[in-house]
Amino acid sequence: MAELRVYRMMLLGVLACVCWLGLSSQARAQASNTDRASDVDLEFRLHLLVASNVAADAAKLPAQLEVVARDLRPLLPFTNYRLGATFLSRAKSGKSLSVKGVGRTLLVTPALEASVNPTFYEFSTGTISLRGDEAGREVVQLAPFRFGLRIPLQGTVSRGGDEGNGSVLYEPVGITTELTLREGEPTVVGTLDAGRPNETLVLVLIATRAGAR
Repeated sequence: MAELRVYRMMLLGVLACVCWLGLSSQARAQASNTDRASDVDLEFRLHLLVASNVAADAAKLPAQLEVVARDLRPLLPFTNYRLGATFLSRAKSGKSLSVKGVGRTLLVTPALEASVNPTFYEFSTGTISLRGDEAGREVVQLAPFRFGLRIPLQGTVSRGGDEGNGSVLYEPVGITTELTLREGEPTVVGTLDAGRPNETLVLVLIATRAGAR
């Protein structure tokens, strides 16, 4: 009986060691995966499409954006899409991103010369996360994502009862949302009204691992 008890104690000890080793290995693997997920260089390409009923320029959209424009045509009442601007940024997963700038030629159209007043832009994210979706594919989560423009509008300003001709007014427009992006796939963030007749802006974001195409 004593030998049986010793045998049982030895067996329980072996099982406990095996369980501990398994849990320890799993924990190390999870920690390793977490470390990799929080140290991945990601490239973000933010495209600003201009949808309008004005005759399109000769330049064609990149193939990925042409697919986006094709899908949008049945939804938005515009005949032509052109690329107004592209912003390129990099950030690590587990971190955040914040960009501000001035674009003198941003959103310039054939009706507007490049010498018009500049447009101010900014975009930012909360913590950038890499996670698995329901199908087991890795996705990029941005919570939140913010994009804003300050667009110059020609107008008049009343000063003591007199109107000042040619004054420039800046109108802020923007969008704040939470996004889940599949790597390499264009995602339509939303549309913005820039205050121009028969025209709207479409924001498209693409996230890829740095160096991947």
